[in-house]
Amino acid sequence: MKDKILNEKGYSLLLTLMVFLLFTVLAVSLLSITLAGTKSNQASEDSVQATELAVKGIDRITNEINSKLYKELKNESGEITGLPKDVFIEKLEQILNSYKLNNVNMDTSTGSYTVIIEDYVDSVDSNGIRNPLKKKVTFKSTGIADGKQKEVKTVIEIGAGAVPDILNYAVGANKSNACLENKNRCENGEGNVFFHGSSTIQGDIKVDGDLIISDRAYAYLNGEKWIKSLLPTSLPSRGDTNSHIVIGGNIYKYTGYDGYGDHVNFGPNNKYNIFLPNYYQLIRKDNDSVKSAFSSNNAPIVVNRNHEKPSIQVIKEINSIESIFNKKANFKLSEDGRQTFNKGYDYSKDNRKIIPSHTECTDWFWFICTRYSTKTNGDYIFTGDNKFKFFETDGNLSISGNGTKFAIDGDLSTEDIEAAAFIKGNLTIGNTRIDYEKDPNNVDNYHSIDISGLYFIKGNLTIKGAKARFNSMMFVDGDVNIEYSQLSGLGQYGSLIIFATGDIRIVNNSVNQNDPSYIKGFFYSDKNFEMFGVGSNIKIEGGVSARRIVLNAIRGRAAEQYFCKNSRSDSPQCGNKYGTSVFEHESVQKNLPPEKSRLQIIHDQYIEETYKELKIKQPIVTNIDLPKIIERE
Repeated sequence: MKDKILNEKGYSLLLTLMVFLLFTVLAVSLLSITLAGTKSNQASEDSVQATELAVKGIDRITNEINSKLYKELKNESGEITGLPKDVFIEKLEQILNSYKLNNVNMDTSTGSYTVIIEDYVDSVDSNGIRNPLKKKVTFKSTGIADGKQKEVKTVIEIGAGAVPDILNYAVGANKSNACLENKNRCENGEGNVFFHGSSTIQGDIKVDGDLIISDRAYAYLNGEKWIKSLLPTSLPSRGDTNSHIVIGGNIYKYTGYDGYGDHVNFGPNNKYNIFLPNYYQLIRKDNDSVKSAFSSNNAPIVVNRNHEKPSIQVIKEINSIESIFNKKANFKLSEDGRQTFNKGYDYSKDNRKIIPSHTECTDWFWFICTRYSTKTNGDYIFTGDNKFKFFETDGNLSISGNGTKFAIDGDLSTEDIEAAAFIKGNLTIGNTRIDYEKDPNNVDNYHSIDISGLYFIKGNLTIKGAKARFNSMMFVDGDVNIEYSQLSGLGQYGSLIIFATGDIRIVNNSVNQNDPSYIKGFFYSDKNFEMFGVGSNIKIEGGVSARRIVLNAIRGRAAEQYFCKNSRSDSPQCGNKYGTSVFEHESVQKNLPPEKSRLQIIHDQYIEETYKELKIKQPIVTNIDLPKIIERE
């Protein structure tokens, strides 16, 4: 019995020892796994930290480069005056080379990083257009955290030359920064778009203020008339499924049909005419309600987008070119003392600024001139085939005559990218000697003219009686008036791009004609844009942008007499008479397609190509684009 008890105690001891050994092994294994996991987590954390440091280094250097470039555009007082294109390229390459030759090292609380530029090349867009103002820069950055090292390579675009946001819209109304900051500083109707009648818009629409629509179109015909029509039509851009609209304010339907001036100046917020606000019917901004603001169920989709505000600074652009021109040598071009230049000139390889001049008598003795002096502030007329690299006039310039060409692209056979015209007075293009009020439809009077290059105009721009082809960008410190003209593109992407400080009005084009006048261009105003397609018939391929936009349009025919012989005004087929003009009856307009609108604006994606091409040629750089990541490894 005693032996049995001792035997059991022996087994118990052995079992206890085995259990203890098992738990010891498990504890050691668990401890090893825990230590290994901790070490692995630490290594992984170090790896992530090293990568973050490498990326942080690249971000820091790109922002540093952009800050240095931005500083180069300022004068001593801190005002942005810009740099000549070639100087900007030189400064950009100098800054990039400084980072290419020397590593940038930085120690932080979590580790360190080293950044260097491996290489850079000129940026090239999808169409193969090279932009020396912008570089594709390859950065290599190495981050180190607790001995763990990670390398990151990133390709980033740095420089100038992006397309402004406003060029992405067929119609865009913009509020100024002052208005956005304080509504009491808004100008009349700022940010508002008025679609009176059945204009057709193909492409996206941007409205910083209110959208006001109406099923009637305004025209002045021996007094204010509101012609019965349809609501506007919104169609998608070519290749898109839907059009889109961005609305900062509200949508209203106007039913007053009176007081056009107060209506477009103040809209529904008129505090001077207590009766006018009663004529505005509020429409909700949801997609179902928006359909009631457009005809034919072709309503845009309401979207929210973050936009850059228009960065077009017209006066600064003009002042910058003036400062450059003031430093250039000049050559006074003379034509026997006259102010008409009709021989045609080629100064496309001359780096001097070419200044037209004439002679005037300054001293008379009886009826005999005893002294002549040379003047440069005349009213100069150019015809024929002209090519200039740098052109300047202290006076007014008129470009007219059938077959006339006026090129400010320098030598057109080379990649000449520094050329401009500076006009201190007004610029007029076309045949202005005909009384178009008496004969508005005689296109045989229009002058065929080709215009190319960059123009900086301190006065007004008038295009009248012109069948003109453009590949031009114009900065105008004044008003723009386009009438009795047909404008189209010169070359594959050619268009007319205008940035103006004053009002832009497009009126009296193809009056009472069934076929529209065609304008290929983009028009931006710091003030107001107004266009009529009631008696006029016009089609813009490009877009419009302004503080306030007013479009008046109907569909179908317009004439000075009834459309049918019996002249019955109560018959829809005969039309409706307003004053001295007859327009399509609203019941007939309903059965016409949107393409029959007498005012059409179609967004043209190629307008961006013209802008980029001419922006590269622009001799003054006044803004820097934000860095854009192209590729990251």
